[in-house]
Amino acid sequence: MLSTEMASQVVRSHFFEKSNEVIQMAKPEKRFRCGGCETAVFENEIVRGGKTMKIKKVSFQKRYKDSDGEWKTTHSLDINEIPKAILALSKAYEYLVLGNGAEESMNSMANSY
Repeated sequence: MLSTEMASQVVRSHFFEKSNEVIQMAKPEKRFRCGGCETAVFENEIVRGGKTMKIKKVSFQKRYKDSDGEWKTTHSLDINEIPKAILALSKAYEYLVLGNGAEESMNSMANSY
């Protein structure tokens, strides 16, 4: 388990180490929003066993304002937000499979099995 100091260093440097794997976090290459639901497509470079690979990943979050007007993030959805989440996730999937991210994602998937 990482100490608080080590965790803050990881966040600042955008690197994460896990056993023999080093993951470098990237800025999102594409975002999809529907209401407060948002997906972001990332291309992360990982080193596994001395070999560097690029992997596409998708993150999901829902943003909302609390009673004090502060922006907050959650992963919980109410019934009306489920279709919006599905649409945002579907658009990210479409981008990966048919858009700019398709070739790299397919190559990464084929090489990882």
